[in-house]
Amino acid sequence: HCNETKTVLPRVVDHLISEWRPEYDEHQPGVRTFTYVVFCNECGKEAPPLFFKWLNHQDKKIASEAAHALAFLGERSVEAIPLLIENLQHENDCKASIALAGIGPKAIPALKEVLTRENRHARLHATNALVNMDSRGRNAERITLLEQLANDADPAVQSAAHKALKP
Repeated sequence: HCNETKTVLPRVVDHLISEWRPEYDEHQPGVRTFTYVVFCNECGKEAPPLFFKWLNHQDKKIASEAAHALAFLGERSVEAIPLLIENLQHENDCKASIALAGIGPKAIPALKEVLTRENRHARLHATNALVNMDSRGRNAERITLLEQLANDADPAVQSAAHKALKP
């Protein structure tokens, strides 16, 4: 299956993107995201680089769906961490935060570095990634960072951290 999928699905995805119209989402929400995830589930680690070009797509819907697909694939998306970290600096761009949260604890070292920067937007998005990370494992490093952020100078960062720490 995977060999056929490797050749056919990228063309299907490219076609879906090139032919997409806003009215399609009313009838077929998430078709591209579903296609991305099917491709990844069929072909494992080879798929996430396919999403990199769509993560910064001019169409915000496509970019958002690529981020959600990376988040869904979790640790199989670790190769995307550097690009996602780079995208945290944009004010109204939460898609990188969503994907990093989905990747989980493997993203924590990169997020920790972002928290030392002066860029307010990057720091807030990094905090939100930590807040939205799956907390079932109660990762000690994540909890420690959130406890530190609860005393941050930025009220928005403080507020996000406090919400995550509430039982």
